[in-house]
Amino acid sequence: MRTLSLLLLFLSSSCLGQSIEELIQSAQSQNVQAQLELANRYSTGDQVEQSQSEAFYWYQQAAQNGNSTAASALGHAYLSGEGTKSDTENAIFWLSQAASNGNSDAARLLGKLYEDLKQSPDTLDLAELWYQEASRTNPQAEEDYARVLEAQFNARRAKQVAAIDQLEVAFDTTDIEVSPKAQSIANSQDAQNMTLYGILALLGTSLLVIGWLFRRNQRLSLSSTELDDEAKRKQIKLERELKRKDELLKQQKRQLETLYRHIKKQQAATPKAPSADSTPKDKPLTLACALFGYSPNAIPDEKQVKARYKQLSKIYHPDLKGSDAEMKRLNQALKLILKVINK
Repeated sequence: MRTLSLLLLFLSSSCLGQSIEELIQSAQSQNVQAQLELANRYSTGDQVEQSQSEAFYWYQQAAQNGNSTAASALGHAYLSGEGTKSDTENAIFWLSQAASNGNSDAARLLGKLYEDLKQSPDTLDLAELWYQEASRTNPQAEEDYARVLEAQFNARRAKQVAAIDQLEVAFDTTDIEVSPKAQSIANSQDAQNMTLYGILALLGTSLLVIGWLFRRNQRLSLSSTELDDEAKRKQIKLERELKRKDELLKQQKRQLETLYRHIKKQQAATPKAPSADSTPKDKPLTLACALFGYSPNAIPDEKQVKARYKQLSKIYHPDLKGSDAEMKRLNQALKLILKVINK
């Protein structure tokens, strides 16, 4: 994962000259390259405190915005459990997204993943598909592709050998003989068997009717079960969506706290001698802007500030995921910013 992050850091050269504050602002404005660069920096600890959970969050944002490189990194994270819980289903989803967009490393990893799964015979077919896709641009995947083809051939041959063995056992049975006495009795009672055949035919018809009623009842039961399963799937989908939004709020809150602490550290490290263009009053404004994710030199208009306040209220409100102290600090920051805007 770290090697992949270093490669991604090299590719996103357009964001290298930006500071952390500028990257965060760009990333929050849905700039995909900034999101990718920010994820790389958190993954490697470049100019920020290393955090795999923060790296996972920004890879997730970039992947959801359609970046295939971030999708591949997100699949690796779900597979290895770096920055999140290990989740094979989500790993397959994001790796498939990246592989479908031509990422050969993601395609090869998908092939390996399906090859190791032992859930059903279809996994080898899926492994063959992704290895074949990866082998077009990745020579190492050609060996994997050949190995899976050989495994499929061996599996089919084993099935054929087993079927032949069963057939030989069936034809080797020689202990079935017809008794001469039984044969004589059967020949003498042919006429009487006509009545028995009629009874058997009636019984067979009754069994067919019963079988038809049974199958109809099964179909009705299956329809009811399918409806229940659909309701359960919808419930699971809603629960996952709520969980995803909850995680998003937590990530946003952590990100704002990180930025807030970063600004405080910078101010603490700055010499205390006053300069011509700075006053002690600038410190509260800088902290307030850091809480809102703004730069003191680039504060937007009042309408945008109030819109941002509504978003942050969902994070810091005591009735949601925040606390009274955090909400109080947010309100004080809003008053200070609005005061500066309305001067």
